[in-house]
Amino acid sequence: MTTLTATQIESFERDSYILLENIIAPATLAQLSDEFQQWVKESRAYNKPYGTTYDNRARFDIEPGQSTGTSENRVTSRNL
Repeated sequence: MTTLTATQIESFERDSYILLENIIAPATLAQLSDEFQQWVKESRAYNKPYGTTYDNRARFDIEPGQSTGTSENRVTSRNL
């Protein structure tokens, strides 16, 4: 397990976030991108929030004005 450097800790304390470069393998990023693109494709069939998460909230929160065929859906962080 790698620990944070003093510079990284200072950066986090100053900025409230830390950038960890190359932490996820390129193949994993490609898989995540493919999955996300499938979500976007699936979302085009809906015009209101749909799906459920483990705690029964909507999986996808549809933006106002969303209509089938568009992809302005958003996955909210509360659903992840």
